[in-house]
Amino acid sequence: MLFTVLNSRSVRNKTVALKGFSIESDIDILALTKTWLSNESDDELIVLDICSTGYEFYNVARGFRGGGVGLLYKKRIRFQKQSCIKAKFSLFEFTDLLLKQGSSSLRVVVVYHPPKADLLFFEEFPTLSEAFVTAIGFLLMVEDFNFHVQDSNNRTVLQLLQPLKTFSLV
Repeated sequence: MLFTVLNSRSVRNKTVALKGFSIESDIDILALTKTWLSNESDDELIVLDICSTGYEFYNVARGFRGGGVGLLYKKRIRFQKQSCIKAKFSLFEFTDLLLKQGSSSLRVVVVYHPPKADLLFFEEFPTLSEAFVTAIGFLLMVEDFNFHVQDSNNRTVLQLLQPLKTFSLV
């Protein structure tokens, strides 16, 4: 199964490119950050355009301009769209879809945090991480945190990496 992550910086004007990329690369699951989609009716047409080639799309909108995350996946993949997380977070969006095959399950999570570093994020993110590591199934979590994690001397980066380390996430 081929899984890919892409910061789309708006899928609105990239539906043809996304479809072509997904089909030509034979991608099974494409995680997208910064979809810039809302829950308005004109965005439903964009989603339909992306999905017209044997794919389905699950979108979580930010609720205002920018942000948003989604999963574009082949129709043969049957995700359950019920999250194990009931909390709402104010500084990031995430998807939480569960794929069950036989007795195994895989939880696919996509997280997007906008570029502004905010102390509340460092309170909210560990809550999300803890809920996922204790949930049913294997975990595949990809993030667009907007932090340069290579800078191991940066205090903000260390604050971000600590919950990942605590829960043995890489």
